[in-house]
Amino acid sequence: MIRAIGAGSGGSVYLCRLLTGPHKDALVAVKRSVRQSLERKALAALQAHPLIVKMVGWMPSGLEQGETVLLMMEVVQGRELFDVINDCEMTYSQIHNIFWQLVDCLDHIHHNGLVHGDLKPENIMIQSDYTIKLIDFGMCRK
Repeated sequence: MIRAIGAGSGGSVYLCRLLTGPHKDALVAVKRSVRQSLERKALAALQAHPLIVKMVGWMPSGLEQGETVLLMMEVVQGRELFDVINDCEMTYSQIHNIFWQLVDCLDHIHHNGLVHGDLKPENIMIQSDYTIKLIDFGMCRK
């Protein structure tokens, strides 16, 4: 583990470097998920969409009884939409573009029979080119 990078609906998220496996030396965001089966399955089902955070892998956490796993996801560079809005850093054109990207993400999620469950500006990352990444599927449901 390198450092904490945020907190999601299911717990903290850490920046880590993988030491073994096919993605050895890759930087990943690791989240301990207590709702493992649904969050993991949702991320797996949504991987085809470029604006949804990618799951790199998962493994049982071994920390406690039950269905707790560690989810390994791509590291998303950028800022939360919440912070970008508070700093008044967007033009009308950028706002319009972000809105339609979000509509596209939600359409994909809903066509896969899922609901994000925690859609808020803190779970929408804005990258340097104003492309979004939707994150934190800890509250998703069918």
